[in-house]
Amino acid sequence: SSLAAEMADRIRSNSTAALAGSYDNFDTNATSPGDPACTTSTIGCGGADQATTDVREWSTNFKDVAGSTANYMAVFPTGRGTITRANSDQFTIAILWEETDWDPADANSRIVSNQALVLNFRL
Repeated sequence: SSLAAEMADRIRSNSTAALAGSYDNFDTNATSPGDPACTTSTIGCGGADQATTDVREWSTNFKDVAGSTANYMAVFPTGRGTITRANSDQFTIAILWEETDWDPADANSRIVSNQALVLNFRL
């Protein structure tokens, strides 16, 4: 839930870019965007660059977006995050993962089940 809330806060704080489509249809399973390198520049980030930075940084919770650190450990390596928008101002953030549990029908077996946490909000 904290991963979904974090991204919702990022979107709310950059609402102009969000309403312009900068966060639309993002999936952490897809290739992460490149680093616009605006967070360390003297002029800072514009709205679209901040959105790119936000989704790139959020993706690091699920995978190594830089692909360069052997000791990298994702917060949620089996998870997936998605952001969608509908009706111009309705956002959905979903965190999806597989979970292995004991099979209630067979105490000696385990089953894999799909899990999801979905956060809907409006700007």
